[in-house]
Amino acid sequence: MQVVAEVNEEEINRIASGQKAFCAARLPRKGAARNVSQITPKGDPTRKTFRVYLRLPQDTPLRIGMSVEVNIIFREKPSAIVVPAEAIAGDWVQTVG
Repeated sequence: MQVVAEVNEEEINRIASGQKAFCAARLPRKGAARNVSQITPKGDPTRKTFRVYLRLPQDTPLRIGMSVEVNIIFREKPSAIVVPAEAIAGDWVQTVG
């Protein structure tokens, strides 16, 4: 089985086969790391999207037709500091002391 994700044409150049992705569904087993297995070479000119495929393991609890959220990781920065968008004001980060 596989997951098919629609990726906007503006972001497709960031995606490549083998790239890491995270799939999350509303199931007891929360989510799982996956890799992009295939990208369609031709996009949908009407919807302006490309199809990206991610293979699932044989024992997946997902069923055909179920929805899943896919986050494809196109860049990793191990030393990054993550803050909520609401904490950013211009060039400043607001903190609680």
